[in-house]
Amino acid sequence: MKVDSTTHRTVAVPSIAAGVSVQLAVSRKGPQGPALLEVDDGGRRTAVAVDVHRHDGVPDGALVVPQELHDELGLDGGRWTLRERPAVQARGLVLEPATVRAPDRMTREIATGGLAGALLTPAPGGWEPLVVGGSTYEIKEVRGAGRDSIVRIGPETTVEIFAPGARAGVDMVILADVSESMDVADVPKPSGGYVKRIDVLKRSLRALLTVRAAALGPASQVALLAFDSKARTRFPTAGGMATLDSASPKAVTESFRKAVDQLAPRPGSHTDIQRALHAAAELLNRHGRPANERVIVLVSDGADCPPRRPEDTGRVFGALDEPVSLMEHLHRDMKVRLHAVGISTEEWFHKRCEPNARLVPDHRLLQKLLLAAGGGRPTIGGVDDVGDYFSEVGTGLRYPVTGRLTALPALRLDRKMLQKLTVRRAAGPDRDKLADEFAGLVRSVNERSQQALGGALFQRGVLPQVEYLLLRDVPADIAEFTRQLSSHLRRLGPLPPGASDAACVREWTALMKRLNQALVAERDLSEVSRVCQCPSREIPDVAVAVLGTLCRQLRAVDDGLRRLPTRSAGAPTTRRPVTGGAVRALERTGTLSFRS
Repeated sequence: MKVDSTTHRTVAVPSIAAGVSVQLAVSRKGPQGPALLEVDDGGRRTAVAVDVHRHDGVPDGALVVPQELHDELGLDGGRWTLRERPAVQARGLVLEPATVRAPDRMTREIATGGLAGALLTPAPGGWEPLVVGGSTYEIKEVRGAGRDSIVRIGPETTVEIFAPGARAGVDMVILADVSESMDVADVPKPSGGYVKRIDVLKRSLRALLTVRAAALGPASQVALLAFDSKARTRFPTAGGMATLDSASPKAVTESFRKAVDQLAPRPGSHTDIQRALHAAAELLNRHGRPANERVIVLVSDGADCPPRRPEDTGRVFGALDEPVSLMEHLHRDMKVRLHAVGISTEEWFHKRCEPNARLVPDHRLLQKLLLAAGGGRPTIGGVDDVGDYFSEVGTGLRYPVTGRLTALPALRLDRKMLQKLTVRRAAGPDRDKLADEFAGLVRSVNERSQQALGGALFQRGVLPQVEYLLLRDVPADIAEFTRQLSSHLRRLGPLPPGASDAACVREWTALMKRLNQALVAERDLSEVSRVCQCPSREIPDVAVAVLGTLCRQLRAVDDGLRRLPTRSAGAPTTRRPVTGGAVRALERTGTLSFRS
């Protein structure tokens, strides 16, 4: 079924559903599901992804639109089309807030903001921003969908918030695994061959240095610890933490580079993540800045973590007696966040190396630690994955939104509201005759205007919409009726430059001005009734009287244009200076109208 400005009239109502997605309503004969609402505003195309719902209370030929969107797109009298489009569900989503706020507040806002079911609108080079809970989020990344698709966010879509480092300071402790297993060469190189796990780590930390050396914004501190069964400070060499950004002295950046170059696995050593977390927490507690975010970045293959002894089975451990409980404590009581990076995979190891249980990558502990720290997922992979992670972490941090996203509420329309906005009145013989006369006059006036003035007098499609408003779907609410009629009349000024030089056209614009003035402060339609010589003040009667008045004036315009000489082909069009109120009308509507 075709749904556009030639077949349907838009009805603006207060927000018809809470949540992020834009929901529209049509009659039972209309389309249903995801669609693009495309608006053509003088050659400038705007599109919004919307969810269309069929509803018994909506009359045929009406499209119910939230008031805010209706005003934003200028749907009153504008040219628009509703096109059904399939939606692709996103696997993951990364949002970047427009303003700096506490990460916990943002993640709660996203989780409870009715994001499940929302649609993303495609835009050149990406997607239109999302507004959740009154806050704007740029869409930094969408996984599982093409750039030109309508994307739907599902309840299982993973969502992360990216906070740029240029807006907030960060205290970051990097824990680099240098146990014996990091010496295994089982990570595929993009160019072919294999590289050692430790070399992937070192290359990624160099990428981090490159990004941090160019970073601007609030001061961020970094520390690098190498760990196996023990944790040792590698940067800064004097201990503590050091600022690492574009303002850092060359000696500081070179010290970090040297510390990375000297990282090497220790033969015979095993991995003790709990001890490394203790050391990182001690650094943050002693040297962290109160206003900065506290972050631990744990980089490990997860291999050769010491197992619990058999006699420990069933034993109740203290809050700090194991790494997962320790991480829960750090996150809850010290507001420390964890990022986990896993190097290599079990599949790569078995494809490349002889079986050895001590050297097999195992990232299960990393995932448990992340869950203890508030959720999220580890970055696992090789040269590209780990390198990309450290390049990004140099510019900002990601915060996972945990739990299922809340769903959009079902669309509900108030039947009384719809009945108040729209009254379906059968067109009697007089009304049908008036509609036919109106359509014929519009065609005749535009044809004669083309011959005498060099262009159509009225915008295409505007007058039929006026006729539709006045005879087909007449709003029963006075405020809504006057608002819609005023919006249409403002667009009925003559289009060809110099058209108002003709006396018949000046009489038309004078009528438009009188009607508009009568509608501005109208409460009971008495002034409109007087202008249109209508004895009744009932909206349907006044609507018919307005159309009859327009027809009478159109007959005068048609007759006046018929008396004008035909403009010769190629003749220049006379332009008059635009002054006073007409300038404001031109700025507002793009057409010259309501000239005194």
